[in-house]
Amino acid sequence: MQRNKWPPRVFAHHAQEDAMQSKEEHFVEKWIANNVKPEGYEEGDDRASRYAEACAKDAESEGLSRSQLEAEVGDLTDRMERALETETEQTMMEEDERSGARSVEMPKD
Repeated sequence: MQRNKWPPRVFAHHAQEDAMQSKEEHFVEKWIANNVKPEGYEEGDDRASRYAEACAKDAESEGLSRSQLEAEVGDLTDRMERALETETEQTMMEEDERSGARSVEMPKD
């Protein structure tokens, strides 16, 4: 029997979180986790719109329309843009940790 890698408290939190998500939200979040790759992403890249189209197409095969997804998660292209930004930031932080570098917040204009 395979044991869960998360401590019971964390696993329970994720199970509760999943139960609170709509099927549309769950589909989008799972799709992002399985498909969104931040490598080489820069703002202005059209990857977010391509991901949104691909996600909507995959959703259709599950009986979900783009409008149903967007009713739950907002504009799908915007959601993919946020996912790319988050994944890019996470990847950069992990690379900094591996190299021992410290990131410095730059003041915003």
